[in-house]
Amino acid sequence: MMARLKASDLIILVGYRGVGKTTIGRRLARSLGYAFCDTDDEVVRLQGEDIASIVTRLGWQGFRAQEYRVLQRLEKLTKTVVATGGGAIEHRDIWPELQRHAVVVWLDAAQHVIFNRISQDSHSQSQRPSLTGAEQAQEIGAMLAKRNPLYRQAAQLEIDSGTLSVDQTVAEIRRFLSVLRLP
Repeated sequence: MMARLKASDLIILVGYRGVGKTTIGRRLARSLGYAFCDTDDEVVRLQGEDIASIVTRLGWQGFRAQEYRVLQRLEKLTKTVVATGGGAIEHRDIWPELQRHAVVVWLDAAQHVIFNRISQDSHSQSQRPSLTGAEQAQEIGAMLAKRNPLYRQAAQLEIDSGTLSVDQTVAEIRRFLSVLRLP
């Protein structure tokens, strides 16, 4: 689906954790002169506690309910780049509406790249509890199998952020936006 977009529309980055949504999103926003929003950070701000604590208190289902509330507010934003949590794509009913208001970009990476990035991130384990209780490599594989079709369905552009630098990824997104006549 290719909506007619204006410079005031949203750019929403989707993809599994570890693909660079936040890092790339911040750099892209800065390069466009847009605001930046991270939906995980917004849930944390609204709840007043980190994700691990929210999940401990409410479970993943409770965290997802908070995430859904944040996603519902996105269509009101303008000139903003949004980095979503990896599981935000599972709120299937909200994506058709978001697609009408935004350019959705899927940042993808090979499973081994994601595993290495998450393993090397000292904050990942403390801030992101296991989704399934399985060993990390198995969990990543299972979640990618479940979510990749959803990312693909929602996105207007897919970029392998596992093989490109942050600057190269931002340049690819900017090239795509220029075709849509966005800055």
